[in-house]
Amino acid sequence: VKCASFGVTDLGAVVFEAPQVERPAKAILKLDLISGGNVIASNEQEIYVFPKIALPVRRGASEHLHRARAPVGRMRAKEHEEPEGKGLFTPQFHPVLRRLGYRIVDGLSQADLAVVSTLDDPCREFVLQGGRVLFLAERDNALQTHIPGLGITPRKDSPWSGDWASSFGWHRFEDVPTGGVVNFAFADLTPEHIIQGFSPRDFALDVYAGLFVGWLHKPVATVARRRAGRGEVLVSTFRLSRNLDTNPLALHLFVELMQLITGK
Repeated sequence: VKCASFGVTDLGAVVFEAPQVERPAKAILKLDLISGGNVIASNEQEIYVFPKIALPVRRGASEHLHRARAPVGRMRAKEHEEPEGKGLFTPQFHPVLRRLGYRIVDGLSQADLAVVSTLDDPCREFVLQGGRVLFLAERDNALQTHIPGLGITPRKDSPWSGDWASSFGWHRFEDVPTGGVVNFAFADLTPEHIIQGFSPRDFALDVYAGLFVGWLHKPVATVARRRAGRGEVLVSTFRLSRNLDTNPLALHLFVELMQLITGK
């Protein structure tokens, strides 16, 4: 292909099959531009390869997951009535949870674990009585009850908005091959909310991802565990819900969170 000097030439698309991996892996794609047998330009690009479904739960998993409808906004009272104790769940979680081997049940009283996008009073009672909740807090009004020491706040117009060039996100998920950094692999998943209420001493045991501002100032959580009563809530503000079917990193993080909340 002839390339005009000082111009841009479309060389087409580079297409290849990713290797089969059992765990997420990082690879380097190297591109060389050769003219007359000489390399005149070279570039490298990091890529991440994930299993088709990361770390599936073993068959026969004992956890029962509560099923409910997503928030429906204004409706006639009769249409919105649900059995007592139901929370507000996001239906798109059901297919992936079934693939992971979980049984989905209709009532919190039958559940061992709940996956919610809105944490409300019924979910709070479920936690206080010993239930475990994976709470994907991805919008402003996701927290609709009171859990001591837990707050969800938008990053916008806060010190954590990302305006500082030296601020960065981090995580403690060893299987995610980014060296503990929230980098461009997380571009579509970067949290738009933060989790408040965690003191510096909580970070060692109960915070799994977070943000710093400037040079290690104002640490704040983006994935964290909060115990309440006899149960616990694992909160994530990464934007996973809408990306589970299209982003392999989102699916992997979701599985990691499920393993954390189930203790497996």
